[in-house]
This record gives sequence, C-alpha cells and structure tokens, in this order.
Amino acid sequence: MEHGRFEYSAIAKRPKWELPGGARVAVWVTPNIEHFHYDKPAMSLTPMTAGLRPDVLNYAWRDYGVRVGVWRLMEALERQGFVATAALNSDFARDVGTSESTFQGIRTLEVTVRAPLPVIGFIGPRALLEVKGHAAIQR
Repeated sequence: MEHGRFEYSAIAKRPKWELPGGARVAVWVTPNIEHFHYDKPAMSLTPMTAGLRPDVLNYAWRDYGVRVGVWRLMEALERQGFVATAALNSDFARDVGTSESTFQGIRTLEVTVRAPLPVIGFIGPRALLEVKGHAAIQR
C-alpha cells in the first residue's frame, strides 16, 4: 500500500474525527460548469432537433445553466454561507503549454494550464488563473 505520497491509514484504526460545532453531516457542493459551442453536436434531450443548426431546443437547456442557473445557485449558496467547488470542463482552459524543466533535481515535463475563471471555488481570483504541474520524464 506504500506509494510515498502520504502515510497509509486503515479506516478502522483512525482516530475519531468530529465536524466543527458538533455537526453530523458535511455537504460538498460541486456544480459542473461547462463551456460548449452552440454550433457543434453535443448531448441532446431529443434527437428530433439534433440535426438542426442552430439546435435551439438542445442548446437552450445547456445554456440556461451557464447563463442563469449557476448565478442563482451562487446567490443561494452565498445566502446560506456555503463555499462551493466548481468542476470545469477542459474548454475553460485558454492555453495549455508544456516544456522540459528540472524540478527538485529531477528532469520533468512541466505542464502549464491557464484558465479565465477560478478552477476551484466560486469565490476566488477574477483574473487569469495559472496552474503548473510536473511529471518525471522516463526513458
């Protein structure tokens, strides 16, 4: 079970963990926010209009969530004091770049992703977000 990232802990032997304030339930809100192109085929509620361009019926239900629904959800979460995590699809990334680099003395491939919205959470930076990751180069 060892992988070097963190110490293994069997669930049956872990110490009792309590939520703040004696709460018995924790809620994790993660709406899925997607960017999509109206002129490209996508999941359809009905195949009857899927061949039309634009496919107004199938575009409208996806567009509602991004243009109206997510903002209503954010307002409701804010009223209740919730902080949410957003799951964004890959179309939100403006730019993905790769380069070779040295990270902690190891030759790596560095991947940089730039996105126009906060990747995690609705409350966050309003500017361009940049995330970098490293993977060891194996030969």
